[in-house]
Amino acid sequence: MYRSDRDRVLNGALVHYRDFLRRRGFTVSIEASSHLRGYITEERMSNKIMKALRVREKTSEDLIQAISEIATLSSEIASLEGRREVTKSDVEKAIKEKICKVWPLCK
Repeated sequence: MYRSDRDRVLNGALVHYRDFLRRRGFTVSIEASSHLRGYITEERMSNKIMKALRVREKTSEDLIQAISEIATLSSEIASLEGRREVTKSDVEKAIKEKICKVWPLCK
């Protein structure tokens, strides 16, 4: 895939994350969005994601499912703390907890 395809796929996943949380009544801090963006667009991670998609080992639906799981967990963490805003800390905790349980987030 070309770089523009990679950007399109990864940006689509990030938009899904934000929209998923909005539908659940949460907002996402700028720092939380930036952290997740940095995590999945980091060169090694983005190459891993795109290689799996290119060789049809995984689909873009798998990527969306992984992002949905991170969104669900990060919103649950915020909710347990009585917040409706997902913070960078929530995203970090969600990634750490799910890191190797959902594709493609395992480094």
